[in-house]
Amino acid sequence: MISTDIGVWIGVILTICAWSFLIKDQDLYRLAEYTFVPVASGYTVVQAIKIIMSTGTTPLLGGDISLLIPLILGVMLYFNYSSKYRWVSNWSMAILVGVGIGVSIRGTVKANFVDQIVNTMIPLAASTPLQSFTNIVIVVFVVTILSYFLYTIEPKGPQGKIMGWAAPIARYMMMMGFGVSYGNMIANRLSILLGRVQYILFTALGLS
Repeated sequence: MISTDIGVWIGVILTICAWSFLIKDQDLYRLAEYTFVPVASGYTVVQAIKIIMSTGTTPLLGGDISLLIPLILGVMLYFNYSSKYRWVSNWSMAILVGVGIGVSIRGTVKANFVDQIVNTMIPLAASTPLQSFTNIVIVVFVVTILSYFLYTIEPKGPQGKIMGWAAPIARYMMMMGFGVSYGNMIANRLSILLGRVQYILFTALGLS
C-alpha cells in the first residue's frame, strides 16, 4: 500500500534530487544539499541542547555540585568575544586542550599500539590446523610489513638479504590491505544506496 505520510514522500523527493547528481551537477542536487545542511545543523543543535540538559542542567539542579566546575569553565569560554577579557577564556581553553590531548593520547596509544601488539601475540599452534596456518600467516605478514619500514638497515649482508626477501611480501600484503579497505568502502556506499532503494520501494510505494 502506498504511503500517505507526507514526511515519507519528502524523503523520497530529496533522495531522487540527490541521485540527480549522477546525471550532472544541477539545481535538484543543490536543493537536496542545501536542505540537508541546515536540517543536519538544526538536529545537531537540538541534540546538543538535550545532552547539556540531561548531563548538566538536570543533575546540577538535582544537587550535583561538582558540575559547577565545567559550567564555570564553559561560561569562561565566552569571554573570547571580549577583547579586554579574552585572557579569561584562555584558562578554559588550556584545560580543554590539555584534557583532550591526554584522553586522545591514551586512546590512540591503546587502540593503535598496545591492542595491535596484543592481537598479534597469538599462539602459532592452535586447536585446528587451519587456525594454526591462519595465525602463522598473520604473524608473518605483520613482521614483514613492519620490517618494510625499517630504513636503518643497509641493503647488504645477511640482514639486507632478509629485508630484500621480506619487502616484496610486505608490498603485496599492503596492496591487499588497501584493496580490502577500498572494497569495504564500496560495500558501505552500496549499503546506503540499497537502504534508500528499500525506503522508496517498501516504505513509500508499499511493495512487498
